[in-house]
Amino acid sequence: MAAADHANSTYDRMKELKEFDQSKSGVKGLADSGITSIPRFFVHPPDTLDLKKPTSKKCTKKTIPVIDLSLFNTPTKRHQLVEQIREATSTWGFFQIINHGIPISVLDKTLDAIKAFHDEPYEVKSKLYNRDNERNGVQYSSNNDLYRAKAASWHDSLSVWMSPETKRAKEEDIPEVCRKEIIAWELHASKVAEALLELLSEGLGVETDRFKELGFLEGKLLVGHCYPYCPEPDLTLGITSHTDTGLTVLWQNQVGGLQVKHDDEWVDVEPLPGALTINIGDFIQIISNDNYKSVEHRVLAKASKEPRISIVAFFNIMEHHNDSDYFGPLPELLTFVAPLERLKLEYMVRGEQKELFELIKTIAASQGLKGFWKGNFVNILRTAPFKAINFYAYDTYRSQLMKLTGNEETTNFERFVAGAASGITATLLCIPMDTIRTKMVAPGGEALGGVIGTFHHMIQTEGFFSLYKGLVPSILSMAPSGAVFYGVYDILKSAYLHSPEGRKRIQKMKQEVQELNAFEQLELGPIRTLIYGAIAGACAEAATYPFEVVRRQLQMQVKETRLSALATCVKIVEQGGVPALYAGLIPSLLQVLPSAAISYFVYEFMKIVLKVESQ
Repeated sequence: MAAADHANSTYDRMKELKEFDQSKSGVKGLADSGITSIPRFFVHPPDTLDLKKPTSKKCTKKTIPVIDLSLFNTPTKRHQLVEQIREATSTWGFFQIINHGIPISVLDKTLDAIKAFHDEPYEVKSKLYNRDNERNGVQYSSNNDLYRAKAASWHDSLSVWMSPETKRAKEEDIPEVCRKEIIAWELHASKVAEALLELLSEGLGVETDRFKELGFLEGKLLVGHCYPYCPEPDLTLGITSHTDTGLTVLWQNQVGGLQVKHDDEWVDVEPLPGALTINIGDFIQIISNDNYKSVEHRVLAKASKEPRISIVAFFNIMEHHNDSDYFGPLPELLTFVAPLERLKLEYMVRGEQKELFELIKTIAASQGLKGFWKGNFVNILRTAPFKAINFYAYDTYRSQLMKLTGNEETTNFERFVAGAASGITATLLCIPMDTIRTKMVAPGGEALGGVIGTFHHMIQTEGFFSLYKGLVPSILSMAPSGAVFYGVYDILKSAYLHSPEGRKRIQKMKQEVQELNAFEQLELGPIRTLIYGAIAGACAEAATYPFEVVRRQLQMQVKETRLSALATCVKIVEQGGVPALYAGLIPSLLQVLPSAAISYFVYEFMKIVLKVESQ
């Protein structure tokens, strides 16, 4: 024990690190020197090695997904590819792709060229050796975190920046032995990355170019790793456990050693002939609102005489995109009431008979928290114009009715008529987006490929007018819904404004109008506006909810088994009784209360801000 303590006290780790670093020979230089044991600073602590040993001896038989990219240019099957990638990235974060379009000869030449560089004489490689992680262009090094890590890892790396232009390596600075191959690899890997970014965007239900617009193709770093023979592989690692920041495209030789952490187990990524390995990275997990996963991975050290060689293309958002808006979830994937809307749709389109909390647990267990926002982007695309058209149409119809009748103030009847007409108008213009959203949430909707994929699928299989499925019950629903929604609010508002308290408030506002801000100019005041809006929304939802249930069921039907609105209603009652017409009403009301309140508040507030006069 005393001898061990003495050895520990005399060991100068920093000195050994500096000697290794200043030698500029890297791990390959150590291996080529014929050492039989690894330097002490490469030995990893027991906690790291304890995690390593059981997996290396008794590795799980799980395998990461393998996806055929040949469906990319097949419009009728692209949605299948989108779903496969969405599933792989949401559960594994890693997958392999075949039929990606890069010839195997190009891939093999690239690895041969990277190996040739690492086999170059010391005099050639040492000229490129440096530890400046901020350096642009070309860099050869061993262990970028050499002085920060608990233990060094058994690998050397050649790094070449290909973009942005401010970092891009000059062609003449790329080692001649691998120059042509690296330039070719960048072009091929970029095409693969572009295709993957499109598919990942579609898997979230956002526009195809959404990820590309964020700048993922603007930061390209190519890294050629060499993991040489290790005399004591059980004491160290090729690369320690970590996650990557951006999208990663990897090509490796047949030596193996790459492992991915899945369900708290380390899973071998077996090299497949011609297959590229894809890793999602941290940025995409953040931007996707955790729909996609960035996972830990590592590389084992090997006693194989043949070195492990790999070439990696990293695609990252660059510094000039370093705005906080980019490093949170996409706005399209977030709204407060989306989970309630999802619960309502589950009741409607799947005929759920479960208790509310049981359904919540089912969705959370099967799809995670992200499941509650499923189809929400389309809901935003539908709701924003729908609300805008609805309010504008109501004000327009109400104004025209007043002119037609000559009344100074709208009657209750005119309010209901104007509300009904506005509901019909908004429905006619916005129902296609609603139909698409319903199709996406339905069983099998995940495989259709987001908004665009679902649109193409419906047009190709059912025709253009399939987008208007459920139009009749929609109109039958929205006419009374609009009538009640606008009518109840205006009746409540009128009653208050004609009350002593209301008249007093209006009189005071007229006297102090120059001193009031927009919030203070609200005729009902902020709180009363929110309350009356919530009451109006709840009344409209409860009064017309059965029409909504019938409409959703109609949107779910396929051409071969389509029923009329009346027949659909009868079928719903036969299968679940009258209560089935109110399936999902509770989460719907919980959603409508804040939604309607906020809608009316914003409507009244923006009229003041935009100086739109009320009739």
